[in-house]
Amino acid sequence: MIPALKNEVSVQYQANIQPSLTYRMIDVMAVSEAMDTTDITGDIDGLEALKQTCEHILGTERGRYPIYSANYGAEMEQFKSRGFLFLRAVIPQVIRDALTQDDRVTNVVMRQITHEGIDGASVLFDIISPLGVISNFNFGVKHR
Repeated sequence: MIPALKNEVSVQYQANIQPSLTYRMIDVMAVSEAMDTTDITGDIDGLEALKQTCEHILGTERGRYPIYSANYGAEMEQFKSRGFLFLRAVIPQVIRDALTQDDRVTNVVMRQITHEGIDGASVLFDIISPLGVISNFNFGVKHR
């Protein structure tokens, strides 16, 4: 005889938010042109840590460095030798794809894309996160 079982399964699930505590990295090149290194000065958490992560993601070419996963970074090489019109059409999706790989980023809202000099562009956008909003995030892109 087979015992009768109830087909009710109760599963309790609670999403744990991982801490975002990380090291604060300062680009020494921005402070002094004599050195081209990055200094680690203390630690940061929350929105400041997320902002630093977004800067690093956008500054890393996707698929170039084997230390990172295939989803880490942004595909910025495609803008070299292309014009501003191509960049303006494609850059919003490239930035959104790169940043939303981090589970702390829920959306990216483009605000402005401007031509900077002969071969550059400036992209201004907001980063939406459960931690808060990073407003007016400015990122420069070379397209020649």
